[in-house]
Amino acid sequence: MTFPEYFPDACPPLSATEKETAIFRFMIGDRNNPTSHENFKSHVEREAQKEDDDLCAACGLSIYTDLRGIEAAIIKVKSFQRNKPKIAKVIIKAEDGVFLDTPNKGNKYHITLWLRRDATPWMAAEVYKP
Repeated sequence: MTFPEYFPDACPPLSATEKETAIFRFMIGDRNNPTSHENFKSHVEREAQKEDDDLCAACGLSIYTDLRGIEAAIIKVKSFQRNKPKIAKVIIKAEDGVFLDTPNKGNKYHITLWLRRDATPWMAAEVYKP
């Protein structure tokens, strides 16, 4: 499996695994088009990572496999409370990338997904919750 060149060495971590699963993702790049690549760009691709961010984590996507997790994130993130993002749902195939459970800030449903170079899961995304 080939990952983008900008990924640092040893990224994604060896503990990340392939699987096919439905995921939920905030539509923060293009709120009106769930099939836009803009909604599936990492912090690195959007040049949004902070100086102290872990580069490997910033190369991955924050996703949720349970709707409760994404709804909890909306409550915790102030900018999401003001401008509630739409939620996209998509089936990620095993060949699209690898997953690692990365619970954060009390959200046990947070997962990081590192997409392989040629993966285009956004093409099958749909608005789950407007």
